[in-house]
Amino acid sequence: MEVTNEGNELQDLSSTRLKKQQRRYAEQVYINPSFAATHDPLDPHQPVLKSFKNFNIAIGKDSESRNLIIFDAISLIVDYIQIFALILSMSMRWPWPDTWTKAMSFTYFFNLDFWDFSKRISSPYVAARDNYVSSDTVPFSYKANIVIWYLVLIGITLLAYWIFRILKSFKSSERKLIRLKQVFGLTAQMASFPAGIQICKLFWCLPYPETAVLDVDNSISCWSGGHVVLVLIGITLSFFIFFLFPFMLYKDIYRQIISKEEGKHETYLRLKHFENLSNIDASWVENDFLHFASFNRFWAFFRPLNQLFKFLLLLLYAVFFNCRLWQVSLMFAVFVVLLILFAFRPPYRITSLNAMICWNFFCICCMLMIGVMQNIPGIQTVFLVPTYIQVELILINVAWLLGTISCLIYFYLRWKEIVFPQAEFFPFLFKGNFCNIGSDNKRFVFVCVAARELLSRSVQVSSLLCPTHELCYFINLINKLIEDADLQMNPLRSTLRSLLDEMIEAYNRYAPASIFTESNKKQVRTTAATLSLMLPDFTRRLYERDFDLILVSPLKRRLLLKMFVVACFIPPSRRAGASGIERRQQLARNKVWKNSNHRTLLMLDEGFHDEDHDNAKFLERVGLMANKKSGGDYESTSC
Repeated sequence: MEVTNEGNELQDLSSTRLKKQQRRYAEQVYINPSFAATHDPLDPHQPVLKSFKNFNIAIGKDSESRNLIIFDAISLIVDYIQIFALILSMSMRWPWPDTWTKAMSFTYFFNLDFWDFSKRISSPYVAARDNYVSSDTVPFSYKANIVIWYLVLIGITLLAYWIFRILKSFKSSERKLIRLKQVFGLTAQMASFPAGIQICKLFWCLPYPETAVLDVDNSISCWSGGHVVLVLIGITLSFFIFFLFPFMLYKDIYRQIISKEEGKHETYLRLKHFENLSNIDASWVENDFLHFASFNRFWAFFRPLNQLFKFLLLLLYAVFFNCRLWQVSLMFAVFVVLLILFAFRPPYRITSLNAMICWNFFCICCMLMIGVMQNIPGIQTVFLVPTYIQVELILINVAWLLGTISCLIYFYLRWKEIVFPQAEFFPFLFKGNFCNIGSDNKRFVFVCVAARELLSRSVQVSSLLCPTHELCYFINLINKLIEDADLQMNPLRSTLRSLLDEMIEAYNRYAPASIFTESNKKQVRTTAATLSLMLPDFTRRLYERDFDLILVSPLKRRLLLKMFVVACFIPPSRRAGASGIERRQQLARNKVWKNSNHRTLLMLDEGFHDEDHDNAKFLERVGLMANKKSGGDYESTSC
């Protein structure tokens, strides 16, 4: 008897401990943030542990970083050619050798400068200092050209306003609008310089008081009524292109800057790039990181500043038309100052791009130096003979071309990891692949990715079936991981915190309705008890349905049943045209059932039943419908 009593006591003690353990697991208190292996079958961490063992993710190169490098390289090349074409236009009055300006006149197309191209190719141009060509001899109308430019710029401005202000309300096109906004921004940065050159020509008045006319169109008198109108329109459009547009870029960039320190800024960019790469957060694309992700913190506003720099060049190009020496000297001074500044404070995060922009500015400074020497009166040197000038210009631009091609080849080899595979090219948060990073980072990355997938699944299902028990588990898990990340000063702690906020918000939104919420378990038990009473009749009803649909293929029968079940879980607010659907459902019920207007809960049935079975009585018996006097019996159909 004593042995029996002891055995019963031990059994009661073990059962009590088991119940406590089960209660502890059910309350989601047990969290294993170290992902250590356990053999407890009741451990709720087991599914997460198995997923963690098989988890892997690409943390290296992606299309966003590749596109960013390609755009930066192309923009540097285009900027050099556009500035070269600007200097070539200025040089026709210094002048540079005739054969050189004629051979390089194709660069005018990069600035869409068809008037200068026509002047050099198709007019009686003579390479002489301060030589002015009559506009009547140029087979291109500047007046028609500037009017077309104004119409195009105004049309693009109105189109951009319509797209980003009116179409902005369509949520389904949000991703497309983001991409379209990026395309508009990148195109505006490249097209602003050609537009500014056309407007600058309106300020080219010939230095003859008796014939104060425009150099590009001798039929327009300077500062006459028509000329003033064209100038005012040009100044207004210049304000939009070179001041309002950079200000919008500045605002977009300023919203994302979190620190003035170089190290924190770099870590922040790498973290956001990794979040976009691993689909944890899309702010890299949605918040326009493309505008400043290429630059160090000191040059974070490089793109809006570059627009102001272009405006300064165009201002010198327009205002000092009749002062050749001041024009080229001030432009040379601006490039020298920027070249020195870039040498001490590199703008780009990628070292190769810094070498490329410094090489561009150095070659431009060399060409401008030749222009300065040509415009200083009284200088006599063999290096300013047209033959020597042509050789010098050829050497400068061939050197630029070879340097640029070498940089592009180097970019490709580094991107493919053919040369210096161990060195960092594009700055990533982690080096190598996922298997080579530390164990703590693996845990943080896995939980971030798993939490984002869980949030996506929670939004896609009905509130009734939202996995709030999993949300609760991950809330506790992330909360403990944040403590570890704070101790290590790990950059992923900000990602964990943002995910924790989103998960708490999702839990608070779906918990009152979800059947997986702990507070709703009593309701679930009540529903299960009611369902157990319905199961016999429900089974019988399924057999009757199979008989009614005996001529329908099994696949179509299953599809009908699934569609009906899915429709039951769709809330009316999410149905497109809910009132129309209800009206069509009522018409269908009237066709299938007689006296269906007296039934309010017939939509719970999908429309197939037996002649001898009254659905209303069945629903009244199980307590799902109030007991009312029957307004008529159901009758079967021939469907």
